Order: sequence, then C-alpha cells, then structure tokens
Amino acid sequence: MLALHPGPPALTVTDANTLDKAAAARLDELRAAPGNWGWRELVDRGRVAIAQGEFSAAAMAFEAAFKAAPTDAERAMSAYCWASALIASAQSLPNVEGSENPAKRLLLVQAGNLLNEVQRDVPQSREVAAARLSAWSLLGDELETTVAEHQLRVIDPSLEGNPRCLLTIGIVAFVVFSTSGYVLKTYEFDGYLEPEQRLALLSVLDVGARVTGGLLTGRAIVDVFTTEVPK
Repeated sequence: MLALHPGPPALTVTDANTLDKAAAARLDELRAAPGNWGWRELVDRGRVAIAQGEFSAAAMAFEAAFKAAPTDAERAMSAYCWASALIASAQSLPNVEGSENPAKRLLLVQAGNLLNEVQRDVPQSREVAAARLSAWSLLGDELETTVAEHQLRVIDPSLEGNPRCLLTIGIVAFVVFSTSGYVLKTYEFDGYLEPEQRLALLSVLDVGARVTGGLLTGRAIVDVFTTEVPK
C-alpha cells in the first residue's frame, strides 16, 4: 500500500507567471518544517529545483528520495524523476573549449542505465520508455536507442513507423508521449529557462511520475506530482 504523507501541500502551479514566487514560497515551507524530510518532502524539493531551473540540485534531491522511498511505486517514481533531472542537467552543461563536456556523457549514461532498471520494473510505462529514448539518443548509442524505441512500440503498436526523434546536445529536450505518437519537446537553453519552459518541464516530470507510479499501484498518484500544463 502506498504510504500516506502528511504535511503542507506539494508545489502546485498552473500559471508560469506565478511559478517563481510559488517555488520560492514552497522552498521556504520545506526549510521551515521541523524534523527530517521524508520521501514526500525530498520529492517536492526536487520539483522545486526543476521549477527554478536548478537541474543538478533536482537530481540530488530525487536521488535522496530514491534512497528514502518506502514502496516500489515511490522508488520507481523517484528513479524516473532522478533520471529526468540528470538528462536536463547534462544538456544544460557548457561545452569545454569547443568540445563536448565529458561530464555530460557520464550524466546521460547514469540516466540511461537508471531508466533501463525502472523499465524492467514498469515495462508498460510509455513515459519511462520515452525518457530512455531521450538519454540514449543524446548519447548516440544506437543499440540502446533501438531497444527503447522497440519498447515504445511494444507498449503501443500504433507507434510502428513513427519517425525517430533526433536529439542533440545544446538544448534541453525530451522525447515525450502524446496521443499521436512520441514527439520531441525542446527548450532553448542559454543559461536561463523562462518560467513557462520550466513549468512545461515540471509538467513532463509530474505526468511521467504519476503514470509510472499508477502502473504499480493501480491508481494515479497526485498528492505530490500535481502539475499538468494544458497542451
């Protein structure tokens, strides 16, 4: 059974104009809360970091949530969020003297391997398969990319023949699932993401986590992963 988590409501934002204020206020609440943070608070700390465009901090918070997760569903959701933050963090790193920053590859390999593990636990999660496709495409790993594409088509045979989404380092980009197939969502990154871009990223993360956790629990989990931006 999914554990219940008391405490202040999670960061909930639907308007990019209020994102920065809401994220700062939620961070103040988390820091002011007595005692140690549990899984719920650690996840929300990661979500706040995504909302603020601090992807490295988000990855650390989600990693801590992964370690603190009391159930399989919470563990899978934390891993999905952790890997997604690693992908965003890798893409936002600067290149080194005109060449690719080797730290990017390390982050993407970590994300890809983590998502492979999550997919084994939740084989029917389209969002996990799409995130795997993001990580391995960015790495240029043809074998792993093909495996991720195959899994998407196993989950939904209507995707057969869907053209490959080509990803490159230099922008924050995710392959995400849509009603018509899987599509590439890109967010131009030049040291700063606009609030509407950060809110859209948070929505991708929240929807993916809810779907993945729901496949393990039989119901959607919305007490933490609350944001959904209308398409």
